[in-house]
Amino acid sequence: MGFVVESRHLGDIAVIVPKPYRDERGFFMEVYRADQFRELGIPDKFVQDNHSFSRKGVLRGLHFQWEPPMGKLMRVSRGTAFLVAVDTEAKRIDMTLPEGLVEVNRATGNGAKSEDQKR
Repeated sequence: MGFVVESRHLGDIAVIVPKPYRDERGFFMEVYRADQFRELGIPDKFVQDNHSFSRKGVLRGLHFQWEPPMGKLMRVSRGTAFLVAVDTEAKRIDMTLPEGLVEVNRATGNGAKSEDQKR
């Protein structure tokens, strides 16, 4: 088990792929583990954990958290999502996210749009 950083964008946005353990019963997967995040250079302390479901085509964002600054760990549990992130220096990235995790740093506004309708 563990995690792999698949790619990094704008310096601090990390696309994280968990490694599931599979056997004849199904699978088990860690979605967060502080010591392994720390080893990968990803923040290991998050102050909030949310879960939302969006229908296809719904855009949530752009969110900025200034006082106090707060990074985000986003998870695509089924299908894909289209992420838009803008840092405070006016750089921008947009990309399609597969199932997995994305960590967005504290100085980045972000939003995601559901691309699939899988349930």
